[in-house]
Amino acid sequence: MSQGVASPRRGVVRPAATVIVLDSVAGEPSALMVQRNPALSFFGGYWVFPGGAIDAADGLAGSDMIRAGAIAGARELKEEASLVLDPARLVHWGRWITPSGEPKRFDTHFFIGAAEPGQVPSIVEGEIVAWDWLPLARWPSLTEDGTFPVPAPTQLVLREVAEALDLTYRHHPALILLDEILPDGSGLDVARQLKSDPALADTFVILYSG
Repeated sequence: MSQGVASPRRGVVRPAATVIVLDSVAGEPSALMVQRNPALSFFGGYWVFPGGAIDAADGLAGSDMIRAGAIAGARELKEEASLVLDPARLVHWGRWITPSGEPKRFDTHFFIGAAEPGQVPSIVEGEIVAWDWLPLARWPSLTEDGTFPVPAPTQLVLREVAEALDLTYRHHPALILLDEILPDGSGLDVARQLKSDPALADTFVILYSG
């Protein structure tokens, strides 16, 4: 987590980044979640994706906010869960801006990436007190029964990712066409993530431009 940064003033929108780390756990596609300390005033006790504010050292002042967000997301992932992912391999999934009127507002960029083999999450208790893998096929029941209380924006992203993975694994496409230039990132990065999954090893991915 970022150190020595004052809490944002009411109404000020602070840039942030978070990483959706995917892995197959006990045969189920799952997302890494970390639990915020219940003592925190902002979503205390809730389960979220690892992430935090985008700082100047991440390239906040530059023109490429996606790159800065990927760097920040990878940094926060290492600090909060001790996982190391290459920022260049993270795919930009989407963006969420806290509605106006809220006491704390963030402009959050969501990134997605596959867990590296052999790495095991771990935490140093502080802002984060626990970690776990959330099975994407079962996340609604686990969040509704209180096992994994998650904020509304996180629920929306979980639903999107779960639906996308369900379509991919259910249909096992022989061919995936990707535009090389995507609105929120690079088609090449998406192709790399797809091909890193053994379940899609036989799927052809073709990039096109224009």
